[in-house]
Amino acid sequence: MKKFVLLFVLAAAVASSVAITSASGGTPNPVATATGFACNVFDRDGSLFTTFQSTSTLYASGKEVLHCIGQGTPGDTIVTQSGFACGMFFDGVSTDPANSSRVGRDGESQLWCFAHGVGAPTSSVGAQ
Repeated sequence: MKKFVLLFVLAAAVASSVAITSASGGTPNPVATATGFACNVFDRDGSLFTTFQSTSTLYASGKEVLHCIGQGTPGDTIVTQSGFACGMFFDGVSTDPANSSRVGRDGESQLWCFAHGVGAPTSSVGAQ
């Protein structure tokens, strides 16, 4: 039985830790990007740890791509997981079966999550 884990992506409260850009002039893709927010990724044993090396991109179609990288525990094998739920930056929770995590032998953990929501955010998020 697959183990489903809900990952929570926490937006950092400090204005300098989140950078949002919005497209102008009718550019259809991407419409918003967030970087540097708190993101939980898997360690080799399946536990979670928080990293701030994170990017989430929202496209006009409503698709959101979340990518987070963290340095976990090194080991002799590569550990992969897929099909878990992810908390997205712009679009709530994703249950896309393509959501995946890979922890390399050097301990680098990469998380990829995908959502297919309704489009651009209606309010501006970011530092003023």
